[in-house]
Formats: sequence, structure tokens, C-alpha cells
Amino acid sequence: MFVTALRQYLNNTAVVEDRIIEQSRVILKHFEKQQGKAFDPSDVVVAAVARVTGSISFGEKFITSSTFKHLLEVNVEGMKNAQEHQTLLVLNAFPAVAKFFPAFKHNKMICDTAFGIIRQVLKEREESFDPKRPINDLVSGLLKAKQETPYESEEERAAVLSTEHLICTLEDMFVAGYETTSTTLRWAIAYLTHYPKYQLELQQQIDGIIERGRLPGLEDRYKLPLVHATIMETLRVCNTVDAAIPHYSLRDTTLCGYRLPKGTVVMVDLESVHMDPKYWDNPTEFNPHRHMDKNGNLVTDQGHFLAFSAGRRVCAGEPLAKVELFLFLTIMLQEYSFVPIDGEPLPDLVGLRGITKFPRPFKICAKKRN
Repeated sequence: MFVTALRQYLNNTAVVEDRIIEQSRVILKHFEKQQGKAFDPSDVVVAAVARVTGSISFGEKFITSSTFKHLLEVNVEGMKNAQEHQTLLVLNAFPAVAKFFPAFKHNKMICDTAFGIIRQVLKEREESFDPKRPINDLVSGLLKAKQETPYESEEERAAVLSTEHLICTLEDMFVAGYETTSTTLRWAIAYLTHYPKYQLELQQQIDGIIERGRLPGLEDRYKLPLVHATIMETLRVCNTVDAAIPHYSLRDTTLCGYRLPKGTVVMVDLESVHMDPKYWDNPTEFNPHRHMDKNGNLVTDQGHFLAFSAGRRVCAGEPLAKVELFLFLTIMLQEYSFVPIDGEPLPDLVGLRGITKFPRPFKICAKKRN
């Protein structure tokens, strides 16, 4: 039902594009205010991506409300503590005692608050929902799918259509949507600051396709293969979601000679694939050209790039993430160059591991291009 609702919304690419471009302008204005001085780009990038995801999830009016601001603050608070999330990963194996630990209590408080906010929003939207109106956000799509989706039994209907299920779906969409994309953009800024030669190549390709004074749009996607290669390389080397999300086996099976009984929790180590020297030359090196052939065309079928996982359970938000990453990154690079601070260390590329793998706080300068 979630995938159906999301696809219904994403079919309207013009609306999605407009919302991303609008938030890209917010980022550019923030860069301009810095006047070339050192700053941390994280907050403005996170907020811009979150407003796109928030408008897609809950509607355009929602992102101007105090409720949205509160929801974002709560989720940012819940995501920023890497040590706490590492503790939670261990506590997941011991659910009987997890509730006695401060990390669990804090995380539960964060979740309860976020779910409470979404519960109130969903209640208000259900009361005013009209299935005859156009689908303008994910909430509307879910409510429409709730009415139209057939189910094999009343038990299945009750489970999938429950209020709690919808709340969890909306929270997952919001957090997964803004956190992974904004984190990947922050990694891209950090890596391009380290590798100015690739940044210059990107800008030269952008300038050769898009005249100055016109912001990039989706019609430019297939004319800028190096932008896509840079995004792919950022996803590969930074491994934002390095172990995907937990899955479980639906039946008794075997994998690589190991027996997996029905109900076994399976964690897929995507980072081991992305950093395997059997498949990638010098895997720790950032090199967008590894995703391009000798003629400068993008290569997408190497078989060892799994940033969005694979199979039937591939990331449902992959199409949206790719559109956001392309537009945000291209628009930023068209107008600004990311440069290191004189006399200061470059951004740390080791990162911190929580639910996602995110960069340590860093500062750079955004230099306006001529």
C-alpha cells in the first residue's frame, strides 16, 4: 500500500521538481549570506531536504507550520547521537532488559513524541479527506489506498489499515526520506572539498550543458553523466546505510551454505560489497570515473553497486532520492564551489555510525562562482 501511494504521488514529477528547486534556492540564499566565510552546511541541507520530504509526506502547507518544525527537531534529536544508536543495536538482541537502559528510554521518548505528532496530523486529515480530490501528498495517497486496496482477509486488512501502521509508515517515510538524502549530500560536499579536481570537472560539464542564469532541471538529467557518477561514487564510498534495514526469512532456506530457519533476522552488509577490492580497484579512493566508460557514458550495470539494496524489497524511495540528489547537488555546484578553510583540516571522512553513517561535523567555505 505504501509503495502504491508513493508511486501515485511521484508520477507528478513537475510538482516534485518544483519543490526541490524551491528548497535549493533556500540553500543558495544561505550560502550567499555566509559571504565566503567558514560555516557548517549540515543544518541548512538537512532542513531543505526535510521540507521536500515533509511536503511530499504531509502536504506543502504542513512545512510552514510549527508542527513540522517540532517534528523535525524531534527526529534530528533522535538521529544525532551515534553512541546511543550503537547501544540500541546491542540492546535489540536483549529486549527483556533493554527498557532499563537510558538509551532505550531516551529513544522511546523520541519515538513516542514523533508518533504523537503524526497521530494528530493523521486524525485531522482523515476527518477532512475527500477521495475525489487529487492526490497531493503521501497522506492522501495512503488514505485513498486504504479505501481501494483489496485484502485476502479481514485480519490482514485490520493489520495493514490500522492507524498505528499508517503512523509508522509516515514516520518511516519522513525520517528515511530526509535523513539518508541529506546525509549523502553532506558526504558529497565533504568529498568534493577533498577532491577539487572532480568538483571542477563537474562544474565544467554543468556549464557546458546549462547556461548560467537558468537553474538545472530534470530535463538535464541525462546530459550530465558525471553528476550521476559522482552521486553513485558518494553512495558507494560513504555507505550511508551500510547494513540496509533488517529483513527476515519467510520460510526455511539456506544462504551460502548456512541454514536460515523461518523468521531469522537478516542484515545485509552492503558496505562489504562496496569496499570489496575484488570488484573495485582501490575501493577506499573516491573516484567518480569508475562509474563511467571510456566514452564518458554512465555505467549502471556493474552488478556490485547496491546503495538502495536489491530485489523485491529494494528501497521504495529510490526514485525520489535520485531526483533530489541530482537537483540539489547540480544546483549547488552551478553557483558555488566548496573550498577548505585556510589553515584548517579538511572534513573528516571517517564518519560516525548510528542508524545511518554520517559525517562528523565540519566547516567549509562556499565560494560564489563567476
